[in-house]
Amino acid sequence: MSKKVLTLAFYAALAVFTTTWLSGAAQAGPTAVCGDSTIDPPETCDDGNTVSGDGCSGESCLDEVCGDSIVNPDPAPGPEEECDDGNTVDDDGCTAGTTPNCQFDCGDGEIDAAATPAEVCDDGNATNGDGCDDDPSATSPGNCTATACGNGVITAPETCDDGNTTPDDGCDATCQTEADVPQTKKQQGCINAVNKNLAGVAKAQGGEISKCVKDTASGKVADELTCLVDGPKTVKAGEKTTKTITGKKCTGEGLATLALTDAATVNGAGSDQVLEGTTVILGADPTIALKSADKEGAKCQAEAVKQYNAVVGKWLSAANKAKKSTLKGGKGGTPPPAGSAADLATGIDAGVAADTALGKAVTKVGTGLGKKCTDAQVDALFDCGGATTVAALTTCVSTEAQRAACEALEAADGLDLTCL
Repeated sequence: MSKKVLTLAFYAALAVFTTTWLSGAAQAGPTAVCGDSTIDPPETCDDGNTVSGDGCSGESCLDEVCGDSIVNPDPAPGPEEECDDGNTVDDDGCTAGTTPNCQFDCGDGEIDAAATPAEVCDDGNATNGDGCDDDPSATSPGNCTATACGNGVITAPETCDDGNTTPDDGCDATCQTEADVPQTKKQQGCINAVNKNLAGVAKAQGGEISKCVKDTASGKVADELTCLVDGPKTVKAGEKTTKTITGKKCTGEGLATLALTDAATVNGAGSDQVLEGTTVILGADPTIALKSADKEGAKCQAEAVKQYNAVVGKWLSAANKAKKSTLKGGKGGTPPPAGSAADLATGIDAGVAADTALGKAVTKVGTGLGKKCTDAQVDALFDCGGATTVAALTTCVSTEAQRAACEALEAADGLDLTCL
């Protein structure tokens, strides 16, 4: 066969292959891309976005219907969904009905024992005080809780309902508002002692965090995350809280009826909030500067933690001083001693805002960081809300310290304070 014939045969074969390949590609069709406004199988809808809950699933471009675990405003068929528990089974808290519609069972006139919490009544209306009330804690909201004192719904002749029937908490066992009752001297002693314990836990936790950062910088700790937890000093401080609350100080006549929770709550608030603030400053996965490679960076981080702990301590000291004064009241009963959580919180807020020692501690944050840190170090070694300058880090450290201390006391005492 001549060279010319061989060449013609090659190109003829190539033409057949190319035609066949192109034909196959054409038959394969376009690839479905959810969100491109074009419905390509297996899509059943495509509304031009990848947002779920608008009738077309943003993940798969399939029609959203009752039973797909997505609360859809306009499913098919049926009205706007109130719930969607991933099935079309009735009487499990989210009903399908004869036409799937994903509506809450409560309100359908049938008592559903499988709802959360279980319905004890269902009169088919939303009227409180008629034997069936709203339940603020229900995962399937509705008017399906028996009318009674302690259910969290105020119905006549109740003047309050705080969700329990415990007296001496502002609302008595019959759901009548209790008059503010100032704490006795012994009760005040209990409250003040527990808050001193809280400050001790926070100080211990802060000290152990500071040591953790320094040990990591020195190479004594291989992984900084292993020591950012409650250490022996924090645990020991917590034991003092337990001893105070279970001992003579807070039992019998010393048992406070205001601003007193339990040892676990107090200790957890003190350690958790201090640790949380440190995590915000250094980052959830911190980069600790090693002295061997970045001595100045290590000094900067240590200073930030030091200033943070100082402000936490001063804030709690100011708050405890204000609390003691507010509980005791002024000379001659002016102002009167606080007898409610709201009055106590107001007194603490005012006392903290006016405390000069706290103000000086906040000022020292900027002074300390200004001497030990540079903008470049801040950008590389801290998180703190994206701070990239010493000035921004100063604001973040002082703010986080005050927030952590405030939220620790708030949780420990069950108060509603004005925290940063």
